[in-house]
Amino acid sequence: MKRTAPLPLLGLLLLAVSASSARGDEAWTSDYKAAQAKAKETKRALLLDFTGSDWCRPCMALHKEVFATKEFAAIAEGLVLVELDFPQRTKLSDALAAQNKALQERYKVKGFPTAILVDHEGTEIGRIGGYQAGKGERWLAEAKELLSAGFSAETGKAKPKPEPKGGVYTPGTWSTSWDQAQEAARKLKRPILVNFTGSDWCGWCIKLHKEVFDEGAFKEWAAKRVVLLELDFPSRTPQPKELKEQNARLSQKYDVQGFPTILFLDAEGEVLGQSGYLPGGPKAWLADAEKTLGATK
Repeated sequence: MKRTAPLPLLGLLLLAVSASSARGDEAWTSDYKAAQAKAKETKRALLLDFTGSDWCRPCMALHKEVFATKEFAAIAEGLVLVELDFPQRTKLSDALAAQNKALQERYKVKGFPTAILVDHEGTEIGRIGGYQAGKGERWLAEAKELLSAGFSAETGKAKPKPEPKGGVYTPGTWSTSWDQAQEAARKLKRPILVNFTGSDWCGWCIKLHKEVFDEGAFKEWAAKRVVLLELDFPSRTPQPKELKEQNARLSQKYDVQGFPTILFLDAEGEVLGQSGYLPGGPKAWLADAEKTLGATK
C-alpha cells in the first residue's frame, strides 16, 4: 500500500523547493536575494508583487486576470518574478516574513496589490499600484510602458531618470509636469495635489478654481503644505503632444471618471485621498483636505 509522507515532513520538503510561490508556478520565487542574483546574471528587471494571497480580493483578481494569462507570460520571459506575500491565514517562516516586511518598508508599500519593477540593484523603474477587476489590458500596457521607458536590457539596470522639464518647482505654483511634481514631492517631503480639470469648458472646474484655488488662503496653504500639479483636458486650448499623452496616461492610471477630480498622492504616486468641488470657499475645502491628509499620517 502506498504511504503518504507525514505532514511535518511534507512541509519541510515544500520549504526546501527553493522559495517557489504558492501560485503553483515555478517562475515565481519569494527569495529576493536569489532573484537579484538571477536578474544580474541575465540582465533582466525584477517584478515585485506585494500581495495578500489568501485574503486580498484585488490581489486574487490581478493573479487571475493578468498573471495567469498568455499575454503576461510573454512579458514575464524578460523578467524575474518575485512574490512578496502578506497572508493572514498562511504561516510564513520568520525569515521570509522579515524579508517581506523589510522590502515593504524600503519601497513604502501602503496597499495591496502593489507591483514594482526594479533592477538587480533595487533601483525602482516604476510601479503599478492597486488593481481593479477587469483592467488586465490596462495593467499590461502600463507594465510594458514602464519597462520600455525605464529599463535598459543592455546594461540590465534602470535608465537614469531625465531631469524634470520646466526647471525647479516653485512652491505654491501649479506644475504641469508629473516628473517635476514627483521630484519636488520627494525633496520637500510633501504630498502632491493633482487637479484633473477641463479648464476651458468644465463649469465645476472653473467654479472650483475661482472659489478656492485662486483665493489667497488656498495659495498660502498650498505653498507650505503640498506640491500642486494640474492635468488639464481642454476642448479649445491647444496642448503639446507630450503633455496630452502624459495627462491621458495619468487619467487612465488613476481611472478618472469626471472633472474636476482632485487626488492627493504621495511621492511614489500612491493615492492618499480624493476630493472635488465643495461649497463654502477655501475654508471648507481646506478643512476637508486637512482631514483627508491627516487621516494618512
